[in-house]
Amino acid sequence: MLFLLTAGCLSSARAASLDNLEVGGFSGSPLATDGTASWWNPAGIAAGSGWRLTFEAAPIFGRVLYDRAEPNGGLDTYSMKGVLPFVGVATDAGLAGLGVGASLAVPIARGGSEEGFIDSGPDYGTAGTGSYTLRDGSIRAIQATAGLAWNFQQKLAIGLSGAMVQNQWTAVVDNDAMPDLDTQITAQGEVSGYTTDDLETERYKATLNFDGLQDTVYTFGAGVRVTPVPTVSLAVAFLKGVNVVNEGDLLITFQCPPDSDSIGRFGAEQFGICNTTIPASASVSYSLPSRVHGGVGWEVTPELHVEAIAGWVGWSVFDNYVIDIHDPQSDNESANQLLAQGRLWARDNRNSYWFGASGHGTLADRLTLGGKILYDESAIPDESLSPNNYDADAILVSGLLSFKPIDAVSVSVSYTHHFLSTREITTSKFGMSLPKPDLTVPSTDRYYYPNANGTYTGAINRVGVALQIALGGRDEARPEE
Repeated sequence: MLFLLTAGCLSSARAASLDNLEVGGFSGSPLATDGTASWWNPAGIAAGSGWRLTFEAAPIFGRVLYDRAEPNGGLDTYSMKGVLPFVGVATDAGLAGLGVGASLAVPIARGGSEEGFIDSGPDYGTAGTGSYTLRDGSIRAIQATAGLAWNFQQKLAIGLSGAMVQNQWTAVVDNDAMPDLDTQITAQGEVSGYTTDDLETERYKATLNFDGLQDTVYTFGAGVRVTPVPTVSLAVAFLKGVNVVNEGDLLITFQCPPDSDSIGRFGAEQFGICNTTIPASASVSYSLPSRVHGGVGWEVTPELHVEAIAGWVGWSVFDNYVIDIHDPQSDNESANQLLAQGRLWARDNRNSYWFGASGHGTLADRLTLGGKILYDESAIPDESLSPNNYDADAILVSGLLSFKPIDAVSVSVSYTHHFLSTREITTSKFGMSLPKPDLTVPSTDRYYYPNANGTYTGAINRVGVALQIALGGRDEARPEE
């Protein structure tokens, strides 16, 4: 039930930059020993004592501006909003050295919706200049993790974790039907008269609505935490990537060529794709990365703690979307044969890294103040950037205010601003032309999508509201001086 509630909170989640580097909020890090440890580093589960529970809800607000270059240029705006939840628990179950933990987290999140986009009713449409790459959509992975760890004499902790990942891929995107229509007209010995300049014309558009394609996969992690002296800790963890095959329903809504295009309109009517919606099934496959992250923590005084943390993410495995449309349910068999197809869509991700530092200090035993700064490198090269895989080098600056009304309970509020670098793209490999090239050539197939040159800017704001509970901890859980 808790898993379903968490999934429900994410129904409208939108966040840019595919990685969520704030899993569990401000306290989440490779050195964590609280309820966030089962995701970040299972070894940390055994580095604390008693019961440690963490709950966070994090509203996220963002916006990306895409000033598309000509042809078909102009400004398009994507908004991002939603709430990313986190639930985590760690305990020693009353046995010194043992660590058992579990969490529900959202380590992968990206999405956006064209401002003003209406997805139903008579006003369905309102498409912007980026609609042929994204009108509305999101990727999100909800991960349920369980971890087990053992701490050897409070010096060396080793942990293992297993996770169930529920992945979802949703998208609404316009598709230009003119190239296929041109191909069919040519095959009949006719001349369409269409040129490359005619592409992205409203009446030749088909809108694809991939309705919540899903997959459930399993993965694992492992971690080590070393405490060479009582005030210094070192930690490193590995989390295995997964391959996902999201499956679900697809609706394809066709416009119809104008009466002035008698050949094109006749061809569309013959295929039964004039002003109609055809249901189908679809799958979208890709790989999510493995990652290594770690850090060094120093307890400067009992009231002041600082950390240096970093990570490597193997994003290069995410090289394509593999898109398969099958079982279209048109009454026209020729249309079904045309619609049932497989395509690649280039992502070309590259391995990336992130690093940063954080610190927090306690005042008067009840009040804690903290700050964090992270740098996160973009994983998307210029040649493959588009509105539906927007990413940018980012600097994340966070602040924390935490209050303990009673000894066992902390209530905190954190705020993070993502400073996203401006990306001016002039070398996009994406592009379409007429006549349609032979898409059996993989390099052509992967890039036969609308050109994505232009200027991309944006910003993201995150507010985290967290509750942490610590029960039954033992003073001797820390090494003696």
